[in-house]
Amino acid sequence: MTKISYIPCLWKTPSGSLWKNLSPEKTTEGAFLYGQLNALLCMSWHTQDETDLKELYKAVTAVEFALQDFWGFERNINFHHYSFRMKGCTCPQMDNEERIGTGQMIHNGDCIYHGIGDRELFKEIAFHQRYSEGYKGIKHE
Repeated sequence: MTKISYIPCLWKTPSGSLWKNLSPEKTTEGAFLYGQLNALLCMSWHTQDETDLKELYKAVTAVEFALQDFWGFERNINFHHYSFRMKGCTCPQMDNEERIGTGQMIHNGDCIYHGIGDRELFKEIAFHQRYSEGYKGIKHE
């Protein structure tokens, strides 16, 4: 018998009063970004390859920067939180859920994404924070 494991993907797109004030075009853009984010998070649960996981992490980070642009927030990786839902993240989930919006997330030193072991990955992400446009300006139909 095949064991079915829980795959935490397809999170709901955030709702609330902020969405009510958006034009139909902006609503479509936001839905597209959240759709991309959900797809990337789901993909992380369907691979075993650490190199692929790190590439997915970079893509999730780019979408989080694009979401900061979308909502008009300053680009700041300290406020990113979706990557904590990726397969392989060993950082404390509940503690970090409580810290969303504070910029003070808790990182596990052994985490393949947030840990202290992969300085090259961090250098690349820092480059994106300073210079990249992330997913900003993507045309979707």
